[in-house]
Amino acid sequence: MTIRDAIQLAEASRPPDGVIRCLIYVRISMDKAHDGHGVANQMAKLEQKARERGWTVLYRLSDNDIGVTRKDQTRPGKYRPGYEEAMRLLLNPDERTPLVLRATDSVALGPDQVLPPGTPVGLFANADPAHPDVNLCPDLDETEGHTFGAGLSAQEKYALKEWLKTQ
Repeated sequence: MTIRDAIQLAEASRPPDGVIRCLIYVRISMDKAHDGHGVANQMAKLEQKARERGWTVLYRLSDNDIGVTRKDQTRPGKYRPGYEEAMRLLLNPDERTPLVLRATDSVALGPDQVLPPGTPVGLFANADPAHPDVNLCPDLDETEGHTFGAGLSAQEKYALKEWLKTQ
């Protein structure tokens, strides 16, 4: 699957509320300055791409100055904490920490209806414009998403993670 295929798949399978939630993972093999500027630049570019597509970034993960070079392709690659966390979140949806986004200010829904600060964003952001009392995505947990790989065994998940490292 190419990156273009993955984007098309994500766009084609938008959830009922229309919001695609994503994870960004970036990596730089060698950071000569040891200042993290390369991963920061990559992250900024990908966050901009997500904004342009209307996607919501829930997780930002990176591995700086960690290469993947290995002489024996049958052995696991170097340990990359950001990559491992990304795979854990993607392949184990039940382990995601629930996240309920809340308004920081009052939200005016109309002349007579004002929601106080702290109101879950999903209560008003997912309202059906034609029927304001209908919430298109009543689950307020923003970390809900696909469950790809959830049914894989631990051995299959490990094999998938190691294979993805080579792509």
